[in-house]
Amino acid sequence: MNSEQNRFAERYERLDIAILVLACVLVFFALGERALWGAEGRWAEITREMMLTGDYFHPTINGEPYFDKPLLTYWLIAALAFVSGALNELVVRLPSAIAGIAAVWATLRLGRRLWSPEVGRIAAMILLTSYGLISQSRMAAADTENLATVMLAILWYWSRRDKINFTTFLVLYLIVLSVRSAKARWRRL
Repeated sequence: MNSEQNRFAERYERLDIAILVLACVLVFFALGERALWGAEGRWAEITREMMLTGDYFHPTINGEPYFDKPLLTYWLIAALAFVSGALNELVVRLPSAIAGIAAVWATLRLGRRLWSPEVGRIAAMILLTSYGLISQSRMAAADTENLATVMLAILWYWSRRDKINFTTFLVLYLIVLSVRSAKARWRRL
């Protein structure tokens, strides 16, 4: 590779990094500044009750079972609360924010893999500039986590479709499993 090709490759890598930095700024800026509102309180309360009871497989609100959403989001909030030592607005919203960045990254990589680096960047910027992604990434909800896991599953498939082995299927299964509704899981019991 000559020096002109090196500069070209560095420039494109810098553009990818710039897109991800922009995503971080848009999603993380003042993330925990405002109080929880709407359904966000439900995420915090379910996680608080899980932490109080030590039962991380049976989510409750005021002691009543609540199986409408996947458990993974509550677990992520609980893990962050354990690490930070607090359950506050920032901790409750952080999994959604991280998932928003992961969705942008997966879109960038998928576009690059299937078409070209330019297509990946355009697709990532379209996703990044959509109001839905930014607003959902800045609030406690499972929607952004679901988007991120779907995008990661698609990216995983396209990255590993020629490497068919147990690990490929196991990882794809685990990614898809994280999106399944807890409600559907618990109805069978």
